[in-house]
Amino acid sequence: FKAGFAGDDAPLGAETYFQIYDYTVAAIEAELGENQFKIGSHGCTQCFGESKLSWDPVLFLDHVAKGVNYYTKKIGTQINFLSNSYYEDYPGNPGTLEAFVPTFQALTQHAASVGLSHILFGIDEGRILADQKWVALTSRSVGHTYQASFDALFFDKMIQVGLSWYSRWSVNSHSFSPEGVDAVATNVARLCYRMMGSKLVSSTVESSSSSSPMAPAPSDIVGALASYDEDHNILRVLIYNHNPNINSTTSEQIVMNILNIKSSIVGSMSINGSVRVIDDNHGQYWPIWWKLQANIPDSHFGSGQWSRYSESVATILQQGTF
Repeated sequence: FKAGFAGDDAPLGAETYFQIYDYTVAAIEAELGENQFKIGSHGCTQCFGESKLSWDPVLFLDHVAKGVNYYTKKIGTQINFLSNSYYEDYPGNPGTLEAFVPTFQALTQHAASVGLSHILFGIDEGRILADQKWVALTSRSVGHTYQASFDALFFDKMIQVGLSWYSRWSVNSHSFSPEGVDAVATNVARLCYRMMGSKLVSSTVESSSSSSPMAPAPSDIVGALASYDEDHNILRVLIYNHNPNINSTTSEQIVMNILNIKSSIVGSMSINGSVRVIDDNHGQYWPIWWKLQANIPDSHFGSGQWSRYSESVATILQQGTF
């Protein structure tokens, strides 16, 4: 169960929400029994930190950990998870996810400090709000390959701070419809999902670009993750090159080093490898779409209120456009 939104409604106030949460937990417990369900809430740490549209979800963690329960009058209330929101304004603003780690580390570290190290954290909504002209993205994501590298960076940073999931507004050209074509970022998500349950492996990454032969291009964000699946003896590696400029075409030569592998094991084993490339020419329908949309007026995109850059663009096109 997810009991409302912790911190998303400033006029409601923190204490009023605490009462609602405590009574909700008590009502569910009365029906299902103690410890027979999982429950949590949704916060917006970014809303509090940037726009002041809400109160700090840290206050909610303090309440459920050591506050007086409004229903039981005892200390503490059951909590199993806290989801959150995280958005960037539009591609390139800032395009670096630079605030992601400090935003969520503050939350996860505080939870641990008040005895809530058992709860899970994740993203229930987020990514990118609008296109470069500030036209809203219906899917909160662009269909452009920019979203693929953005999401790879997003996934890397989630691992860094210990987040367990993120939910999406869409997965294909038709939102969630089976008739849709998977978006390029969905292909990234499918590959990242294969790493679930594996052990994180220490690694280093080095890169050089055509513009900077001895180093990555100044604006490129190059990164990598490696995981080891012990059950199937598979090493999986994610390597990405993200540039905050959606029009960037800079390429990188990347070398990744996997650390702590015993040389005796490597020398005695046969290794089979496969590579899956995701870019403008692989796992991507965008170039085809961009040619098709050139002659479609803005009025066909939800009367101009939705961006043609949207990942789920087919859901907002007026019937009969093609």
